[in-house]
Amino acid sequence: MSGYLRVISAGLGTSVQDAGRFGGQRFGIPTAGALDRVAMAAANTIVGNPPATAVLDMLYMGATMEVVAPSVRVACVGLGAELEVTEDGVTRRLAGARSWEKM
Repeated sequence: MSGYLRVISAGLGTSVQDAGRFGGQRFGIPTAGALDRVAMAAANTIVGNPPATAVLDMLYMGATMEVVAPSVRVACVGLGAELEVTEDGVTRRLAGARSWEKM
């Protein structure tokens, strides 16, 4: 394993979501997927992923995580989105639709 995110606190309403699955609606199977597919695609584009890559979908309250990897790039996109990053004891707030990268 090259790296991962350690979940300290999942936050209220945090889940892993993708673009959903289509074709089963006639059998009563919902498409599911991210709450805001446009925000999901935007976040993925900002960090250089394909638009339909799975994301952490957060509702109400964000999660607290620790990066256990040599590098990472994250983005926070959506209504009222903000990202708070603490690195080497220094905390910064980033406005939504921006990315942060640890090299």
